[in-house]
Amino acid sequence: MEKHTPYYELLEAIRQSGCPVCRLAIRSGDRFLETYSYEHVNDIEIRELVRAARGFCHHHTWRLFHKHSPLGTALTFFDILGEASQQIGAAKEQQGIMRSLAARVRKGLTPQGTCLGCDAQNNAEQRHLGLLVETLRGDREAQETYANSDGLCLLHLRTALGSRPAREATELLLRVQEKRIAAVREQMSEIVRKADYRVKERVTPKDIDSLPAALAQVVGEEALD
Repeated sequence: MEKHTPYYELLEAIRQSGCPVCRLAIRSGDRFLETYSYEHVNDIEIRELVRAARGFCHHHTWRLFHKHSPLGTALTFFDILGEASQQIGAAKEQQGIMRSLAARVRKGLTPQGTCLGCDAQNNAEQRHLGLLVETLRGDREAQETYANSDGLCLLHLRTALGSRPAREATELLLRVQEKRIAAVREQMSEIVRKADYRVKERVTPKDIDSLPAALAQVVGEEALD
């Protein structure tokens, strides 16, 4: 296969800790928010899509505010709140409609589109998972790199397997996953051991430090920075 920038970005993500697809997808969501904040916040068509979605999801709203642009956040949500006020006012004026006032307001406040940050993140997940499965089919460098990695989270493993990868790719995905699960469970074993009422030792902060890796293995990486 031809090796372009996405290939090398994928390999770099595999070399780091945690699920590489989570890492790349979260980064794509953040890149969209950054572009939106500084280039598209006043774009009429983009703002209309954001307005229809009633803003961004919980996750991307707070990412926009904390990581990217308070000003972009202010402009966006001033608009969203104005739209909400208009919808409430319009619903109150529709006296001739049989539907209850509560139902009319609820309909007016219901999103008519999806979070654009989530769209960017989901599209990136599909692209990078597809590239990973294709790359593991016969690329020696990628196979060796992946063999020494943390593998995928279980969410992305299920999706990857759903694409019916080649046998060698499937075997590598599962081999790495089994190794990772065993390692994470070993790290957590002290918490489980100390949960036994017969054990007098207390759970320590070091024991608790093993939990994020276990949670990330099951539900995907948390976007903290």
